[in-house]
Amino acid sequence: SEHLQWCQDAFARHLGAGLGRAARTRKTAQLTAICDPTTWRILREDLELTPAQTRSALTEMALAVLG
Repeated sequence: SEHLQWCQDAFARHLGAGLGRAARTRKTAQLTAICDPTTWRILREDLELTPAQTRSALTEMALAVLG
């Protein structure tokens, strides 16, 4: 999908050769879910976070995956 390709491109330097195949697959899946528009909608609309709060929440989740 375009979204998966975007995530792979956006996080390429974090998903490089230093990771084994299983770790790369897992981290790609995690980052793809974090960056999904539905995740954004849940944070912004359902949970009514501000744009800044949403950005912080997404960043914190991505940083946790990236370690």
